[in-house]
Amino acid sequence: ASLSCSGGEAGLVADAGHKRAIPFPALTSDQKQALASVLGPLVTLANPLDYHTDIWRDLEAMTRTFATLTGPDIDLTLVVLDVPRTDRCNAVDWEVTLTAIEQAAAQSRARFALVSSLPENLPETVAARMIAKGIAPLCGLDEAMAAVCVAATAVPEKQPAPLQAGPVGGAARVLSERDSKAALGAFGIRVPKNVTAPSPKAAAAGAAVIGFPVALKGDGIAHKSEQAAVALNLADAAAVEEAAAAMPADSFLVEEMIGDGLAELLVGVVHDPAHGFVLTLAAGGVLTELLDDRQTLLLPASRRSIDRALNRLRIAPLLKGFRCRPAAKRQAILDSVMALQDYVVAKAGRIREVEVNPLVCTPHDAIAVDALISEEQ
Repeated sequence: ASLSCSGGEAGLVADAGHKRAIPFPALTSDQKQALASVLGPLVTLANPLDYHTDIWRDLEAMTRTFATLTGPDIDLTLVVLDVPRTDRCNAVDWEVTLTAIEQAAAQSRARFALVSSLPENLPETVAARMIAKGIAPLCGLDEAMAAVCVAATAVPEKQPAPLQAGPVGGAARVLSERDSKAALGAFGIRVPKNVTAPSPKAAAAGAAVIGFPVALKGDGIAHKSEQAAVALNLADAAAVEEAAAAMPADSFLVEEMIGDGLAELLVGVVHDPAHGFVLTLAAGGVLTELLDDRQTLLLPASRRSIDRALNRLRIAPLLKGFRCRPAAKRQAILDSVMALQDYVVAKAGRIREVEVNPLVCTPHDAIAVDALISEEQ
C-alpha cells in the first residue's frame, strides 16, 4: 500500500509499481469507511492513496490514516515523504508526519517504509531514526520498488555439490526402448502398458491383450517417426497387423494409446565430463526441434528448482491450463522428473545419457511415451 499527500506522487508510485508488476490491492470496505471518517468526502479513496494535506499537522488523524493502510493482504505500507535538510531548512512541519508513521507502525505492528521521491530527499539523520524504529528508509521511488521486488523474492536455496562420476570412456550400450522404459519404470516413472511381438500377427494378438486403441512401433529403430515406424490410435487387430506389415522392422512394440495429453515435455540427463550430470527440461515431441524452449539444471536438483524451471518454459501456460483447457497434474510431472534423477543418481557410475521424450502430461498423470538410456558397457 502507498500513501502520499500529493496525487502526482500517488501516480508516480502506481507507475513505478506497474513497471515491476507490484500489486496494490484495492481498499476493503472497512478501510474505505475508516478513511472516509478521517479524510472526509473530498478525498478519492484508492490504493495508492493521495490523502491530501487537510490533515497535515494533525497527529491523530495522520496516525489513523497511515495505520488503516495495513492489513493481512498488505505486506508493506509505503509513506512517500520528501523531508527537507535541517541544516538549511525548518523541518518542524514534517516532524508530525514522521511521528505519525512511527505511531502507526507501533499500533498496527505492520511493516512500514518511508520513501522519498528522489534519493537525495531523505536526510541520513531521518533514515537512522526510522531504522531505530523498525521502519525501512527507501531513498527514491524507483529504488524503493526495486527493493520491494528483492524483499518479495525467496532467498535462493543452497545448492548441493554437483553429482560427479568417473570419466566417460569406452564403448556405449544403448538400451532398447522397452528396456529403457522398464528401467525407469522400476524407479517410479509411469510408462504405457506394452508387449513386444516378433511378427505382425503376434503384434495384433498383443494389442488385443492390452486393449484398443494402441500405438505400434518398430522395435530397435532410431528416429521412428522419420522411418515410418510409428502408427497411432490403431483401433482393432486388423489395423495393427496391417500397420506392422508396412513397417521396416522385424519385431514390434505394442503399447496402450495415451490420450488427453495437454503438453509434451522432454526430460533428459547427459553426463558432461566438465560439469557432471546436466538435466534438461524442454518442450517435447515434435516441438523439441521446432522450439528453442529449454531449461538446464545441474544434478542433484531440488523439486522446487525443477518446478521453477518448468515455469520458465515458453510452453508453461499449457501446463497450467490454457484457453479453458485443464491444467496438467503438476505433482505427477515433478514426480517423474525426480524419479529420473533418482535413477541417474543410483546408476551414476554407468550413465551417459537418459532421455524421456515425450513425457505426455495429462490432467491426471505424466507418462513416458518414449525413452532412451545410453550407458557404459
